[in-house]
Amino acid sequence: MSPVLDNPRPFRPAGRLRASLYAALWRLSAMLARASTACACLAAGLLRRDDLRAAMQRQFSDFGASPDEVDEGLNPFEVRVYTKWLPPSGRVLLVGSGAGRDLIGLARLGYAVAGIEQAPDLVDASRGHLARRGITACVRTGFVEAIEIEGEYDAVIFAPSCYSNMRSSEVRVATLRRLRTHLAPGGRIVINYIATGSPSRLATTLVRVSAAIAMAGWRPEAGDSFSFRRLAPDVPYFFHTFLPADVARECASAGLRPIGEECPPDRSHCIVVQKDGD
Repeated sequence: MSPVLDNPRPFRPAGRLRASLYAALWRLSAMLARASTACACLAAGLLRRDDLRAAMQRQFSDFGASPDEVDEGLNPFEVRVYTKWLPPSGRVLLVGSGAGRDLIGLARLGYAVAGIEQAPDLVDASRGHLARRGITACVRTGFVEAIEIEGEYDAVIFAPSCYSNMRSSEVRVATLRRLRTHLAPGGRIVINYIATGSPSRLATTLVRVSAAIAMAGWRPEAGDSFSFRRLAPDVPYFFHTFLPADVARECASAGLRPIGEECPPDRSHCIVVQKDGD
């Protein structure tokens, strides 16, 4: 190990006065950072369900919408997972279809694609990108937990973070149950989600207290998290982080059986499930 990293003593600059001032300011910065996080949690608790949905739409209003980003296509991890776990052809429903990058990539792999996207601006962008490439796809605006789903699909894919963006375990399980009824025989659901080892209990408690006082109409769960520093700094970004067995447990409650798991090189994980009995 590096001698610098192995040294248990805190770093200090040379000179007694400078070292003292440095240590005091460093401790103050850490305190202010914790206070900032606490204030963000208390602010998040003031939001009602409609506020959370509106904030999510704002966060992703122009995410990945440029032609260059769309032209990147599927990344190597996505290609490997889809060719390994999806049927070689058929109908695919993409939850969180964004500006069309994934839809175009899946169409190029030979799938008939459809998309659900919560941000209206991204739906318009994706329709334009698809049309310019001569790809036919039905892309609708809405939240997967509320939008009406029609027909059968050979696969349903939750794009990165989309499963984590759904509020409450009850809503996620109900959504999976509904999607299960739209799976063709042998159909599969690919769920990408944000993984973590230890959700902050203090952060959850602060949001919960604030939501109760404000009568926001929802109860934050362990693992619910908020960030104010993502794509739109003044808009809260909600996401739920999962312990390893959480998603498998929710899938089991919806009558879905895990058949595979993949780990991309970031915070997210990916689980593949299908109907019990298939």
